[in-house]
Amino acid sequence: MDCLKVNDLPALNRREPMAPVSDLSGQEFLARTLLEAPEPVTVLMTGPLTNLAWALDHHPGVEHKVRELVFMGGALEVEGNVQEPGHDMTAEWNIYWDPPAAGRVFDSSIPVTMFTLDVTNQVPVTEDFRRAFGRQCEYPLSAVAGTIWAMTAGWDLVTGLPYFCWDTLTTSYIAVPDLCTFRDVRCDIVVEGPGQGRTRSVAHGQPVKVADHVDAGRFYRHCLRTLQR
Repeated sequence: MDCLKVNDLPALNRREPMAPVSDLSGQEFLARTLLEAPEPVTVLMTGPLTNLAWALDHHPGVEHKVRELVFMGGALEVEGNVQEPGHDMTAEWNIYWDPPAAGRVFDSSIPVTMFTLDVTNQVPVTEDFRRAFGRQCEYPLSAVAGTIWAMTAGWDLVTGLPYFCWDTLTTSYIAVPDLCTFRDVRCDIVVEGPGQGRTRSVAHGQPVKVADHVDAGRFYRHCLRTLQR
């Protein structure tokens, strides 16, 4: 419902969309875009890895066209955020939605840079952060972002969990790679059972670059400054 509400925000509908809607499915569009790229590219994914896993299975050439996968997902040393009957609360949602797809991507040769709950938990969407957009709402992008983040107020009262800058922090890495420090982890994914979707650090796992600490103050300033347009 929130996605539909955001799609109808007046600030996002001042003009017609600049890009046409493709007739291709999402996974086929992703595969063709990568295959037609003149050189390997960085792929940012802030949801389940289903489409990329499909592309790898159906278009093997895709694997060599991805320079780096920047992915928001997983939880290593903190509790997960999946609250489902029969689940043990060890998984994060983006991997929980499709654990086999995540496993397929991690087993490929694509270098993975992962932003888990361990690091995104360090940047909650605070009241101060939400209200800071009111002091720069003359900028259209700030007005849009401020409105969307205002919709997260009360999230903790409903779910029992705070709302964090999950995707925003992950995306910020593309522009400011040194916002976070990183460590190398060998990662394995549980694909079934009560821990379905859990990411584990194990000796036999696939090597993954994992963000482990963020300069929170610098991150918030980066967001506000970037949206002053």
